[in-house]
Amino acid sequence: MTAPATNAVAIKRALVDLIKTLPLGDVQVGYGPPANPERTFIYPGAVRGPQEPATMRGGGILPRIEDLTLQLHIVVTLTGGDAVAEAEGQAAELGGQIIRAVAADPKLGDLPGLLAIVSGGVELESGADDTASTAWLLLRFDIKSHLT
Repeated sequence: MTAPATNAVAIKRALVDLIKTLPLGDVQVGYGPPANPERTFIYPGAVRGPQEPATMRGGGILPRIEDLTLQLHIVVTLTGGDAVAEAEGQAAELGGQIIRAVAADPKLGDLPGLLAIVSGGVELESGADDTASTAWLLLRFDIKSHLT
């Protein structure tokens, strides 16, 4: 088997597997956005970043270092248009559990090529209508990866 173009796919899979082991309650966790979302769901989104040669030797594909960012989406929807703060609180609690789990295992179980994954930022948005309140928490993880 040839080397992949990026380690992003394996890293996303390992992160989803880690999240699925956490005691998150009735939360839908998947590799991508759910087709039929339940009230609370988590999934990894875009991964972006440059690749640079890890060596200057000539010939063939060079080993590369990836400096990636991965977006993890946490969406909490509660019944009632007056529960925005509660939805944000639940999203923040779920995010905290995930950040702590990644901090405790920054190589995601010694995933080949993964040098480290660490929490790198957050975005929080929320909104409401007459029937529901929703919070969207976007966690950013910074990743250093090595491809040979």
